[in-house]
Amino acid sequence: MEAFEKRLERKGGTLERAWNDLLDIEHNGKLPARLFVKRCKQHGVSSKVARKLFSVYDVERKGELRLRDL
Repeated sequence: MEAFEKRLERKGGTLERAWNDLLDIEHNGKLPARLFVKRCKQHGVSSKVARKLFSVYDVERKGELRLRDL
């Protein structure tokens, strides 16, 4: 998790900016699992790792992530 967050910060400057510019590019405020995995793959994270990250971050098992979940 920490390595993923650091990767986002390197690419986006801050975690919040990376969320907005790299992951939630539609600015909906949330990402369902399949879209999170797709965006992660676009930034060099394997599908397997992205799915694992999603399951770790989705503590409430909502099936979607928000910035506050990271």
